[in-house]
Amino acid sequence: LIQGLSVGGEFSSSVTYLVETARDDERGQSGSWANVGSMLGMLIGSGLAAAATNFLDDQTLHDWGWRLPFLFGAVLGCIGILLSRHLPKSKHFKQHEVDHGKSSPLRLAFTRNRRETIQGLLFASGYGAVFYITLVYLPNWLHDYAGMDLGEAMRINTAATAMMVVLIPVAGWFSDHYVRRTRLMSAAFAAMALICVPLFWWIRDGDVLASVSVQFVLAALIAIPCGVAPATFVELFPTEDRLSGYSVAFNIGLGVVGGSTPMVATWLIETTGNSLAPAGYLIALAIVGIVGLAWMQDRSREPLR
Repeated sequence: LIQGLSVGGEFSSSVTYLVETARDDERGQSGSWANVGSMLGMLIGSGLAAAATNFLDDQTLHDWGWRLPFLFGAVLGCIGILLSRHLPKSKHFKQHEVDHGKSSPLRLAFTRNRRETIQGLLFASGYGAVFYITLVYLPNWLHDYAGMDLGEAMRINTAATAMMVVLIPVAGWFSDHYVRRTRLMSAAFAAMALICVPLFWWIRDGDVLASVSVQFVLAALIAIPCGVAPATFVELFPTEDRLSGYSVAFNIGLGVVGGSTPMVATWLIETTGNSLAPAGYLIALAIVGIVGLAWMQDRSREPLR
């Protein structure tokens, strides 16, 4: 819970800063580096856990060895705090400090800019569900319902995540120069909705080659919103309540809807008796995300408000 509160406040702040301080034609790529950091953090955490497990005996690991990955993370956190103390404020924030009155940004997000908050929430809900099914739930599904060894499924997932580190900034750059952000992400969601049932059907027997292919295809598609969504959220809201509106939409969509996705997927399988039920949930939430994107005004080629 403590880590969740920390990340919930810091991630959207980091994205806002990255996008506000970028040139207008580099906002997508600049914002994408926040998710590159998240993916790298997942990979480093996975690697440290594997190292601790492989190099320490069980007793040492349980006595004190489990603390080592956390201590390393604390060192990285301290370095981040030291670096952030010397960063200049963005021009948008400076102007906001001069112009804003006593109105609450959180209140504005639910009143004057309520439409943007709802749009962001719809998109974040679809994004969160698709992200969690693809990167968090699928390895467990392969183990529980397709009979694959969990370690094997996790290694495939780790390799797919490593590929995403490369693809995420490419997606952000592409949205800066070629295809508007909402259209690019809608195409990615539509592709996942169209192919997810055949892909789940293909891996239902736990075949390794099929599982590698499916996880890499889905990871490549989810890399698009991972690279493009940060700038889209920042561009959606005006400066007066940008961080508050973004945080509300993003954290409810990713935290509540996305975070509950594995539980909902498991419940759907138990209720229907159909192991492919998570694919239906992915389709439904991908459509929700597309609706949110279609309702938004795309500002990927306009100055920030």
